Amino acid sequence: MAIQLRDYQQDIIHKARQAMRRSRRVLLQAPTGAGKTALASFMAGETATRNQGCWFICHRAELVLQTSLTFRKFGIAHAFIAAGQPMNLRELVQIASIDTLKGRLAQLIPPKVAIVDEAHHSGAAGWALVIQWLTENGAYVVGLSATPQRLDGQGLDAHFDEIVLGPSVAWLIEQGHLSRYRVFAPDVPDMKGVRRQMGDFGKKDAAEKMDKPKLTGNI
Repeated sequence: MAIQLRDYQQDIIHKARQAMRRSRRVLLQAPTGAGKTALASFMAGETATRNQGCWFICHRAELVLQTSLTFRKFGIAHAFIAAGQPMNLRELVQIASIDTLKGRLAQLIPPKVAIVDEAHHSGAAGWALVIQWLTENGAYVVGLSATPQRLDGQGLDAHFDEIVLGPSVAWLIEQGHLSRYRVFAPDVPDMKGVRRQMGDFGKKDAAEKMDKPKLTGNI
């Protein structure tokens, strides 16, 4: 099955190619539902057709198998760098688990392109180690994220040099690519006395305020 990109996805790929002419670490931002896995599949397939290696790096084991199903649907031959999976380094495209990958770097030859899924995790020690190793060995690193900001509020400029912005959620809804949504929420709690951490309500204090039968029952 050939990958048919939507117009806005083609635009993201075009802008990514331009950015990669200037920088080796490029972050692609697009909302949930915009088709980041389709973008990754296209990039992996295009890289392989040039007889160059491509890694897709996941942060959870279940995403390794989920990505594999997508790659198989699009006819992209691949192997794994992941615990419990046989390793076949002859395949140009590899789907990797970050936890396995960071322990096997000494056995591996870096690819031409490495795609980092959920790239807002890049500040974590294991991710930073792998991205640094890839960069030092001449690989292009392409990050994917709907929310390119760490949980502590810090940006990702220590790990990526450029960002390519995809369409907004509102635009995707207006164009019929995403369904309109309905919001279900509890009553507004009394947040008086809740301490703030890094610009937001502290998790522990907020959890105590929210753990009220009336609040949860009224959802």
